Amino acid sequence: MDQLSPIGILGPGFLGRELARSRAWPVGSFSAGRRPVETPLTEIRFDWADESTWPALPEAPVALVLSIPPVHRQLEAETDRLRRWGTWMGAHRPQHRRLVYISSTGVYPDRPRNWSEDDTFEADSDSGRLRLATERTLASFFDLRVVRPGGIYGPGRNLVTRILEGKPLRPGSRPVHRIHVTDLAAVTARALEDNAPTCLNAVDEQAETSAAVLAWVAEQDFYPEARRVRATAEQFISAAPARPRGRRQRRISNRRLLDDLGFQFRYPTYRQGLAACFP
Repeated sequence: MDQLSPIGILGPGFLGRELARSRAWPVGSFSAGRRPVETPLTEIRFDWADESTWPALPEAPVALVLSIPPVHRQLEAETDRLRRWGTWMGAHRPQHRRLVYISSTGVYPDRPRNWSEDDTFEADSDSGRLRLATERTLASFFDLRVVRPGGIYGPGRNLVTRILEGKPLRPGSRPVHRIHVTDLAAVTARALEDNAPTCLNAVDEQAETSAAVLAWVAEQDFYPEARRVRATAEQFISAAPARPRGRRQRRISNRRLLDDLGFQFRYPTYRQGLAACFP
């Protein structure tokens, strides 16, 4: 692994906080967000949508990690905004060349195929088109590395927590690709390395429907308020649409992550990951 370089985390949210805590990052590393977030790094007020805050970014060179979603829903408006930011960065912070962008597997079309990073395609949803346009625009201004995670979960943000907090669950019959936030932080750190590929799918080793995950959860006892969790899980399972059989499903390949980088998951499936959320 390369020697650690200072990093700047733009958007210290769920992933950003985990990434900041995951390594002893060198002096000069910072996290930059709209509001204070407790991390081991220097805090800087930065709003990607507010040009008046851009000069707050330090001038000392760092590798940037961008985990902020698109600001505008309209593709042209967002692309114009990204060009303004990229142009500003090139003029005022040219030393910040490397940028890891946390995108999404949502860029891949909803068609039956095992999608890989080398595939040529166009997104087939508004959110996917927006993410894909963001990737392409940022690539024209930075030494860009793209990480495309599946559904991110971890302590305080997972199916069981949603039940405990009384939040609605989303039914669906399609297998969902997931990754634990700890593993995603490790993938992001690897993407910062000099020899890292320009694009990485970040999904764990087993995609599964929410109903199947909850069926497994209902048989476990690692979480609090077991009776309520099981009752809600069973209610969701009974109402969830049946999983189609005999039809090939959309899948996301993680072979580049496993074979080319030799990455080893700490939580290879939702089973290990969910159990670790409730120690």
